Amino acid sequence: MNSKLVSIVLPVYNGEEYLAQSIESVLNQTYKNIELIIVNDNSSDNSLPIAEEFAKKDNRVKIISNKANLKLPNSLNVGFEAAKGEYLSWTSDDNFYLLDAIEKMAAHLDNNLDDIMVCADYTIINQFDSTSTRINLSITPQEMMERNCMGACFLYRKSAADKIGKYRAEKFLVEDYDYWLRMMLIGNIGCINENLYTYRLHSNSLTGQRLQEVLKMTDKIIREYMPLYKKKFKNVKFRKLENKFLKKIYSKIKTPEKKVYTILGIKITLKRKQRKNKANYDVKLTANEWGNLYNISMLDDLCNSVNKNVLTVQTKEILKLSQKGLKTLEIGSGTGQSSLFLSKNGCDATVLDYQQNCLDLTKQAAKRLNLDIKTALCDAFKENPYKEKEFDIIFHSGLLEHFSQEERILFLKLWRKSCKLMVSMVPNAASIAYRTGKEIMEKNGTWQYGLEMPLYTQIPDFTAAGYKIKAEYTIGAEHALNFLDCNNPLYGAIKSWLHENVTDDDCHQGYLLVTIGENE
Repeated sequence: MNSKLVSIVLPVYNGEEYLAQSIESVLNQTYKNIELIIVNDNSSDNSLPIAEEFAKKDNRVKIISNKANLKLPNSLNVGFEAAKGEYLSWTSDDNFYLLDAIEKMAAHLDNNLDDIMVCADYTIINQFDSTSTRINLSITPQEMMERNCMGACFLYRKSAADKIGKYRAEKFLVEDYDYWLRMMLIGNIGCINENLYTYRLHSNSLTGQRLQEVLKMTDKIIREYMPLYKKKFKNVKFRKLENKFLKKIYSKIKTPEKKVYTILGIKITLKRKQRKNKANYDVKLTANEWGNLYNISMLDDLCNSVNKNVLTVQTKEILKLSQKGLKTLEIGSGTGQSSLFLSKNGCDATVLDYQQNCLDLTKQAAKRLNLDIKTALCDAFKENPYKEKEFDIIFHSGLLEHFSQEERILFLKLWRKSCKLMVSMVPNAASIAYRTGKEIMEKNGTWQYGLEMPLYTQIPDFTAAGYKIKAEYTIGAEHALNFLDCNNPLYGAIKSWLHENVTDDDCHQGYLLVTIGENE
């Protein structure tokens, strides 16, 4: 037991807030044959003094200080060059191991000689340590070609590391994903479905700060490795619903000339790289920026829409799912139009937003329309004041697409206790009209909503948060055309297809993806 030396590298750059907890989680492991190599990446805070205090007390701690900030992949390489262990791993300054994590992973490698690496389930917490959710891993070639599914808790053999080489500096932000993809190409990766690690999600983390860059590089790296994975694993493929749809609408076009123009339109609109404007579409809007979009200046239009029963796509859908007497909560309410209609139809409606301007707009509209509606000023990602299953339906439209998967899961879990039914509506990644139109609007400088990441499915998020899935479908295919100029070659092709396939949504071309989960 504890026979093989395990080397754990801990890179740190200005990570003083949680560093001590991370170090202690390594040194307190039940598996004692460990060396901890802390690589101080030219920190300007108290990270180095904190590390030095631990080194004085425990000779298993070694410290390497970079003379300049080398960033994560190079810091990992510096650490592993000094490592002497047969088994290797690395951790982050804001995360921590459970007590027997290394013991269980080392035992797995000892007992499964065909596995060159092993990973384990982990739990996500927020910066206040108040919300957690378990991530259950499944590691297959297909899943590795869709996202970085490895997680944050792992151990691998030095012999495998010697074969695939160093972490690549040019893959900064996805250096771990690149490394795991190379690992899977040379051997089997085992999985322990037991929680052995805690991952802290907070706004100052590298992923949190540069999420959009990570997403873009992830897409690029998948395309880079896809030929290698197809060759080795045969059945691996891209799972892109829009590819199926494009083939369908292309086959509907009769004349060669129109085929040429349509395929050119597809290529031009989907391959845009440069933006002429200087707007930043890679960051979330602030509360004030949302307040500038939804405010009291919209009062007349909002009231007129309710009086004349002019419904948005999302409002139509939530009205279908509700009935008189139900208690509803709309999170991230914006104008609150959907809740105003719910109140009009006899529901006990509440709207919640973190921007006072939005709530003031809804309150003034409710007063003018003589409707009874409650408002709550609240950050939806913090503990809520509501009782167990207080609401029959909690819903939102246009909220979760601004956040990472870990954040989406935390949100869904946080609000699960207060609802019987959760309805989430987000932009649909498979909608060609929406995706293309959004890209054009960004290029022209007319996109108003900052970072927005459409989704293909929300089922993994709902499942991880503990919901029973009732349904998932798309709505608003005709509405998606509003994102395109009618002169765009895609506009005519998609419109024609929609008119011929009024009830056929097998290609999921609706503007919004609707996912419904039940709190059992």
